Order: sequence, then structure tokens, then C-alpha cells
Amino acid sequence: IWATDHGADIINMSLGGGYSATVDTAIKYAFDHGVVVVAAAGNDGLNLDSTKQSPVCNDGGDSNNYVIGVASVDENDIKSGFSNYGANCVDVSAPGEQILAAVFHDNAFGFTSFYANFTGTSMSTPIVSGIAGLIKAKNPSWTNTQVRNKIISSAITIDSKNPSYAGKLGSGRVSALNAIKGSGSTVSASGAKIVVGAGAGGGPQIKGYTP
Repeated sequence: IWATDHGADIINMSLGGGYSATVDTAIKYAFDHGVVVVAAAGNDGLNLDSTKQSPVCNDGGDSNNYVIGVASVDENDIKSGFSNYGANCVDVSAPGEQILAAVFHDNAFGFTSFYANFTGTSMSTPIVSGIAGLIKAKNPSWTNTQVRNKIISSAITIDSKNPSYAGKLGSGRVSALNAIKGSGSTVSASGAKIVVGAGAGGGPQIKGYTP
């Protein structure tokens, strides 16, 4: 609710737990105010059709789809062994194994920053949120429903690679290229900053560039 009231277009929820109907109110509030809500499926290997989790399953019932639920796959588009799945709560899948991320650590020796690999649907989810951001940047007038539908419809089918989970990994593995191809205007880089990290064995440091 706070993020919605402060102008968020997209809310990434890399969190989860037992199902709570209380979360319904907050997610419906965000969705009704035009926010794209993206949530991790969870890392318990559960079938969410029989064991609901929040916030991924707080979709508002069968007639609504407030949350883009994200499962995890590996680099070969095979479902990660830990990833939850299900026909009702999961909308798409995204890479979630050994994802490189920035880390900030405060220890007794001062502030340090470095990079590490992480695994989990919490890493899959921001990939989808990032794609939502690209779509919104290219089509600023689009509603959250249009953004959501584009992400789902542009995913690459992976059921043949996951026969035991056919229909339970959403519409497929997301594709940023497919999602932004052929619609909207060109995304402008005017005034943007490009920030890169150090190469392997380097840093901790970053460098900023203009386009």
C-alpha cells in the first residue's frame, strides 16, 4: 500500500510463506490502482493448486489475476527442483539458479560490497519485474492488465521440456525480446546512466557512463 501510494508502477515481491487472506486487501489495492504485482512462487517444491502460498496465490479468485506468479527454471528451461508450481498461481517461469547479484555487507571491519550467486524463485521474480519495467517504458500508457498479458503471452512454451509439470509452469519461460518486440515506441536513453560492476576478480567498484 505504501509503495502504491508513492507512485510505484511495478512491485516485486521476492517473499512468501503460508497463505494469508489478509494479503488480499493490499494486493487488490495495488492492482486497482494500476500497479503490476509480481511475486515469487516459493522454494518448497509444492503444488500450489493444493497448498496455497502468499503472496503468489493472492490473485483475487478465479475471475481475477492480480499477481504475476513466477516459478524458477534452470539454464535449460527445466523446472528447478526447489520451485513451487501450479496451474492456478503460477503465470510464467524465469531463470532462478546461480543468478549473479550485488551484495552489501556490513561487518566489524566496515562496509564492503561484492558479488555472489543466488538461487531461488526470489531471483526469478525480479527478472519478470524488469521485463515489466521495459514494457512500461516502451508503452507508458499501458494498463497493468496490458503489461501482465504481454508478459504472459510472449513467454516461450517449455511444457515439452517439463512433461511432469505441463500446464503448471505458467505460459512458459519469459522472453524480454518477445515482450518488447513489435509494440510501442523506442525506449529513449536520454539522460540515462549506464552503471557497470568490476570484472571477475575486480572491485569492489562500479563505473558510471552516459549513453
